[in-house]
Amino acid sequence: MQGVAAVYLVTHVFLAGFVRTDIIALKRQGLDWGPTRHVWFAATLVLPLVAPAYYLYAGRRIERENERRGFGAGVGEDA
Repeated sequence: MQGVAAVYLVTHVFLAGFVRTDIIALKRQGLDWGPTRHVWFAATLVLPLVAPAYYLYAGRRIERENERRGFGAGVGEDA
């Protein structure tokens, strides 16, 4: 049982580190969505499968911001 707990803890800390790094990078680029960034980070530490959900959410936020800033086609799209 200790092994399972250790894997769970390490996995969630590792994924939360990815989410935190991504949030910081997005904030540096001017995309800040307020206090919900703290909720995403905390949820990644505690709940399973939150990291993939975060990346789906962040992708939509990035697309909307790119459209707002006037950037045309995204990755893999024709202009």
